[in-house]
Amino acid sequence: SLKKNIDATLFFNKVELPESDIFSDNCLLKVECVEDPNLYDISNQSFSIKKGVLTKSIHLLTPSNNERLVVGRNYTITWEALNVDSFDVQLYIGGAFWGVLATSLTEKFFTWQVSVIDSDDAKIRVVDSANNTISDINSESFKIVSVFEIDLAVHVELQTIGGSKIFDTPEFSTFVVKKITSTVYKAISMVCTHNGCIIGLKTDLSFQCSCHGSAFNSDGAVTNGPASLPLTIFYTEYFSAEQKVLIYN
Repeated sequence: SLKKNIDATLFFNKVELPESDIFSDNCLLKVECVEDPNLYDISNQSFSIKKGVLTKSIHLLTPSNNERLVVGRNYTITWEALNVDSFDVQLYIGGAFWGVLATSLTEKFFTWQVSVIDSDDAKIRVVDSANNTISDINSESFKIVSVFEIDLAVHVELQTIGGSKIFDTPEFSTFVVKKITSTVYKAISMVCTHNGCIIGLKTDLSFQCSCHGSAFNSDGAVTNGPASLPLTIFYTEYFSAEQKVLIYN
């Protein structure tokens, strides 16, 4: 008997085959009434039960390709799985194994407080804890970025178009933020691309390096060597309701 006392109003039901080796090309299924064994039905044609290999798989859902994860914030990694009971979550940076984020998880998700490591080439790999050949990893990289929050109510210089202010943080070093339009802000690194000196900001908002004479226009493009690369431009987001600007490394 595979299953007993099934609700008579159900028209289908799942049953599990016994773990013993029952394999045959001539199987029939019988369904009978519990109260009256004479009331039953049986398969019109035989079917087969074959021995096979249990299929196992993992499919990573998030983070998706090219997504931006912010350092210090919580992010929920999710995946689907078939016939896998326990999972390890790993982080890869630049194509190389970086570290284990979690082990022996039984749920198909993990909330990660994003580690303090900036990267344009990060990937998550979810692995069967019992068999590391069963796994899935991002097909393309996502980004891990630091963020600096500017409260415009505090930094009133940035409330007026054309206004600017210099900031200095451990994650971004020295940079200037300029208000370009009512909704657009631009953040430019003040680290010279020639030799890493902190450059000066001129009254016309162009840049001059006192170390070796490199110069850059107000958009960070090189106007005088020996620097050959433009200044780094940070990605920005403006939130009008909160009156905040976020700067991403």
